[in-house]
Amino acid sequence: MSKTVNWQMEASMNSLVTRYWVPSNPKVRPHTPSIFCVSENIQGQCLTDTLLIQITKTFLDHYRVDISVRDDQGSAHLLEPSLNAKCGYKLKKNYKGDLNLLVSLMACHLYLEGERMLLTIEVEYEQLRNSSASGADVFSFTCVQKELAVKRKVFCEEEYIEVSLKVDIPFQAGLHHAQDQESPWFFEVHYPDGSMINVDQPWILRNGLGLNISSYYGWITLRVPHSSPIVGKKDVFDYPSLAYTMMAKHEELLIGLRYDLSAVCPEVQVRCAGADVTVSVPILRTPASGETVDLVFGIQVDGITISQTDMDKRGFLLQHSAQEVTVTYPKKNNVEYKLEETVYRSQLSLVHMWRDQADRSNNLVVIYLPVETCHPDDLNPGFTVTGNEMGFNITYGPIPLDYIVSSISIDGTISYSLADIAAQGANVTMIKDVNFQYVNVFAKYGTPVVPRKYIGGTSSQYSTTPSFLFLNSERTEETVKETETHTYNRSDVVFPVLHGSCGDERVCFNVSKGNAEELWRFYVWEVPVITTQRGYIYRDHGPSFWLCVGIQSPDLLHRSVTADSRVMALAVSFRDSVTGKTVVKAEQLCTFLTGGELVCTATGEMKARALRISASPAVDLHSLSLRDPRCGPSEVTDNLTSFEFTVNTCGTTKEVHGDYVVYDNEISNKVTANDNTTRHTLYKVTLLCQYMQTDQLSLELFSKYKQSLPKPAQGQGEFKLSLDIMRDPGYTTPYPKEEFPITKLLRDPLFVEVSVLSDDPGIELFLKDCWGTLGADPSSTLKWPVIKDSCEFKGDKYKTVFHQVKLTRRVQLPGHYKRFDVKMFTFIDMQSKQLLDKEIYFHCAVIICDAQALSSDQACSGACIPGKQRRGRGAWSLGVQHGVVSSGGISLQSPADAATSLLDPDTPSWLIIVSVTGLLACLAFMVYAYWRLKLKKRNSNKPVTT
Repeated sequence: MSKTVNWQMEASMNSLVTRYWVPSNPKVRPHTPSIFCVSENIQGQCLTDTLLIQITKTFLDHYRVDISVRDDQGSAHLLEPSLNAKCGYKLKKNYKGDLNLLVSLMACHLYLEGERMLLTIEVEYEQLRNSSASGADVFSFTCVQKELAVKRKVFCEEEYIEVSLKVDIPFQAGLHHAQDQESPWFFEVHYPDGSMINVDQPWILRNGLGLNISSYYGWITLRVPHSSPIVGKKDVFDYPSLAYTMMAKHEELLIGLRYDLSAVCPEVQVRCAGADVTVSVPILRTPASGETVDLVFGIQVDGITISQTDMDKRGFLLQHSAQEVTVTYPKKNNVEYKLEETVYRSQLSLVHMWRDQADRSNNLVVIYLPVETCHPDDLNPGFTVTGNEMGFNITYGPIPLDYIVSSISIDGTISYSLADIAAQGANVTMIKDVNFQYVNVFAKYGTPVVPRKYIGGTSSQYSTTPSFLFLNSERTEETVKETETHTYNRSDVVFPVLHGSCGDERVCFNVSKGNAEELWRFYVWEVPVITTQRGYIYRDHGPSFWLCVGIQSPDLLHRSVTADSRVMALAVSFRDSVTGKTVVKAEQLCTFLTGGELVCTATGEMKARALRISASPAVDLHSLSLRDPRCGPSEVTDNLTSFEFTVNTCGTTKEVHGDYVVYDNEISNKVTANDNTTRHTLYKVTLLCQYMQTDQLSLELFSKYKQSLPKPAQGQGEFKLSLDIMRDPGYTTPYPKEEFPITKLLRDPLFVEVSVLSDDPGIELFLKDCWGTLGADPSSTLKWPVIKDSCEFKGDKYKTVFHQVKLTRRVQLPGHYKRFDVKMFTFIDMQSKQLLDKEIYFHCAVIICDAQALSSDQACSGACIPGKQRRGRGAWSLGVQHGVVSSGGISLQSPADAATSLLDPDTPSWLIIVSVTGLLACLAFMVYAYWRLKLKKRNSNKPVTT
């Protein structure tokens, strides 16, 4: 069976996707143990007019290979000369020994799939020294089918002539019938002796001609081998040429309307003049209905049309008259390559586009230029360097046959032996002629031997200044070096990606390295570091790594400090290793419980101790100050800074929030010039103390929650959170938003439902903490927990009760819901012993997990996340999301209000009896609570719940 491999590559002209296609053909043999894998030694590239499929020399050195193409029925057709000429295939080795399959984009077995052309090939292989080690794999290649701005294309190839003609749009519908058993197409075929016959489509195929009729863009393509009896010879401007005449007719077209599929291909003349090669061909502008205009003359090298700039670099000189075009280039730019006694070269083709002024149609002619050996009279060696999308092609020569290459340098500085440079990914080939030889090196981009630098955006610049060290005939060393540095710019940079997260007493980054590690240096803050240093937790996964910094690390800096919490920061970046310019950066802030850094005393003192403000020992911490620059540090030791001041000094600001006062100051290193302008601010830490508005300041808990909706993990879709108060214990109907605030009696049950609104069945919602506050702010210091660490709060006499969620018409995904009920409560001021007459709000911190990764033995009626599971799914898990959600307001209904409502004549008598009993119980409880609180001697006036 074929192994399944998926991979994608970018081609120079079009995007190309190559993939395994699991075959149904029983001919495909199962794999036997082999040295090399075909999928690692085959690649494809979409060129200007062809698809190039290449099997490496490495594989061919160990295996004999047969290639077949598959038709749309899945049948395989072995590539052999007659099929190749008929269908538009060329099979040959390049100068490196790789096997190239060049496929015309109009070939017989390319089929339209969406907007791409699909070719499926079967590669059968047999080990050269072990015939039992064999197998077959099937691959599919696609190229974008682009509609060109031409009406007619003629390709004069080595073994065949290919003509493609665009059909008028009104008649494209008729093209669909071209594959029917009774084809509506007929052809008028002229023989060289002047005879003519009318034939149908099956006759065309039976007589060795290739015919493709595409309905997508409306093309008719005819392919005629040079050996076909309909091909004859004729002279065009004194150039011997091959020609044939054929007309296509459709039964639904108007009588007399025909499509001219005729073509003329000249014999290319090659002349040698010293070290130069000159090729010339006549200019063909047939068929034409009126005057013609030449639009473009150009050169294709190995199937890719090159620009005028590249032509100049490679030494191509193109000239034309009214009847002839010539191309002259140095012999060394297309040197002779010998492999297995056969000469192969880079394939050159002449491109000519012209316009018929009568119908304003553009016509394209591409003529293959044959190879020719031109020996230079005297050896005048030199470098020829060209760059393409894959790498640099470097050739030096001609040199005497007895010269031996000792070492090679691609950058002109670091030299490698032939074995070492091959191990670094460069391909070295000695090309021998009768009296001289050439050295050819192909240095692929991205290998260590090719210098690379970042030039902005997503572009890299690769460069080479090659030098070779030879041992000459006298076995003395002789060094040659190119005087020019050659460069090639390529858009291929994938930047690193930094994802920050918070863990248990640590801050972490998941870093995707990108594809240009050699261009960047990794920094923590302003210091370049090796990630295994400085006590970090580091895990390398090849293309990415995890980095975690513990809360005690000197690299974890304070950003905001309160009496009960601290916000710590970690900043990382990648910078250009040459210029030092920042490429990507990220800073992660995480909130942790206090480490005692800030003390807010009852006498109004703010004492900030042992703050980490800079990770660099070079920073002068004595330059730090509070908002008032006269207030500097009280102590600086071991890169730690302390400040002591009162709330009415050093620029401390005061803000009133209801019953609370917040005092705020800021540590920074603002440097002020003489003109009172601030020059820079590098560091900043916020200090916050919160007090009750009483005569005596007291220490208060300050917790900074952020009410936010969690972002979904990749692939989970969008979701949001909801916290509803339900009307009944059956959880059928929630109170709508417009009814809030609702009213409840003391210890009335409140039925709470928390849900995540998402259609993703792969997630499950859990409650981490839930609490009630006096007011809508979830970070209020007046709060009472009802769920703690996913379980009922054990410090409350009235326990929270969890309820199982079952599948109903309303609840389609029970894992998206959690339900519980609590008893209605309120807050009492410890000094006045009065109920605080404000609305109660409930809030829940939720966790959304990957349901498939959860165990089934969850505690607390399915509401708790087991401790071991929480630890396992912390900051290291990308499948966990967090968020905070809040309810509407709930007012405590006083007994008097309840009694008044009961006097309503519409109130049922049974409800009055039950309610009065409840009210009396509430009054008795409140009296009991009052005396109980009075008997307790507490100095703190912190509000409590009852």
